[in-house]
Amino acid sequence: MLSGLLTPPAKSPMTGAQVLEGWGVALDEGETIEEFFVAEVDDRAGFLAITSRRFIFVADTGRGPTLIHEHLLSAARNVEMVRRGLRHKLRVTWHGTESFVGGLDRKTFSRLQHHLQDRGLP
Repeated sequence: MLSGLLTPPAKSPMTGAQVLEGWGVALDEGETIEEFFVAEVDDRAGFLAITSRRFIFVADTGRGPTLIHEHLLSAARNVEMVRRGLRHKLRVTWHGTESFVGGLDRKTFSRLQHHLQDRGLP
């Protein structure tokens, strides 16, 4: 009975939209969050959000979460698994620049590849 007075009330978990807002990213009208991943993009560890429209990667640069990559999924080109050293990575070309996504297990790589290939143009 008294323990409720001594401990702070439990916080409700943040929604995906609130997490993105904390990163300085607002969802567009009708845009939905499809998945969140802990990943490495271009050898930087961080968080990757896939929405119904965008690829959003945020990493901690020492000053808190910083938006590193934000691309429309429709801009993804040449999405393929490649070996970099001993590890597999997903290579994606965005407007002529390559990015490498790693740090994921096989099933997660497959889901991410599916998200990017389904919306990217040939």
